[in-house]
Amino acid sequence: MIMNRNPIYGFEKLIKEYARFPKFIPLPAHFEHGWTTLEDPLPGDLKTNMPLMLVFSNRRKSAWEKHSSIPVEIIGSPMVFYRKKNKIKRSSSASGTIVFPSHSTKDIDVKYDIDDFCNRLLNLPLEFHPFTICLHWEDIKRNVDKLYKNKGFEVVTAGDMYSDQFPRNFYNILKNYKYSASNEVGTYTFYSIEMGIPFFLIGEPAVRINNGNDINIDKKIYNINEFKYGEIAKNLFSQVQTYISPEQLEFVNKELGINELVDRHKLHFLLWKSLFKIIFSYRLKLVLKKLFN
Repeated sequence: MIMNRNPIYGFEKLIKEYARFPKFIPLPAHFEHGWTTLEDPLPGDLKTNMPLMLVFSNRRKSAWEKHSSIPVEIIGSPMVFYRKKNKIKRSSSASGTIVFPSHSTKDIDVKYDIDDFCNRLLNLPLEFHPFTICLHWEDIKRNVDKLYKNKGFEVVTAGDMYSDQFPRNFYNILKNYKYSASNEVGTYTFYSIEMGIPFFLIGEPAVRINNGNDINIDKKIYNINEFKYGEIAKNLFSQVQTYISPEQLEFVNKELGINELVDRHKLHFLLWKSLFKIIFSYRLKLVLKKLFN
């Protein structure tokens, strides 16, 4: 068994830190990279050769157990661990709104009317002004930032998602704003609410064009509100408001597994157990290859 690497958003480093697992050993586990509306695991995750799977929530754990015999534990989002460990809070001088437009990936193109989206933002009450657009690195590479800059908006990014500096960059941006917004619910929604920053939806949801094979859907063109948890999230955050409702907080806590996280001591043990399984499997394959070749 070959240990694959999954360094996205600096999660590997943070998981090892949470579990007090040696930094120099590749993480012997696979993990989800963000929140999803889907009710089944991503096919790409199911292809993992790791003996341990780490997911965001009990909902995602139940989904995994229906499709895989690989043991699974709830780790939540390592971003929340990073924020709490570093005692990051919303700045006392926070103002305005940080906006996270729906973003593309290497397999998915997102399409929405940027002109309409910008106009809807600018027509919001002055309480929510000014607006800063935070773009995903994939959209920076596609020059989407130029479209927003041409509209007079400041544009920022947390940078390359494969950098260990992503969590620091993200929270250095988020902490400076009083509100958070988007045209669809995404992982940023949960990080905002968890940090005490109200989030709301504005504008029409993006149309997604599926160009890859790593999404567990049959549709070529869709939007996330077509799925059960996309609809639930839309209904919770569709109202522009200046506070976090109890229902929103409860939903976020469940989807981030806040009260269900695996104990760090247990995870430490499970990661070592997983590593020994990998080593044993590799050595067994070598022995069998020697015997039968």
